[in-house]
Amino acid sequence: MVVDPAHTWFDGVSGGRLWRNGREVERRPAQPAPNRTPPRRTAPQTAQKQAAR
Repeated sequence: MVVDPAHTWFDGVSGGRLWRNGREVERRPAQPAPNRTPPRRTAPQTAQKQAAR
């Protein structure tokens, strides 16, 4: 099967490039992944209040 994305309303990947509505989607520069350090866990409020008594 031959796909001619530039002359159709093709959406998908052809020739290693992404096409949307028959137009090649411009590649954006890669961005670093966000810092995904998990939040520090703290004791529940009720335990803190009981310890203060």
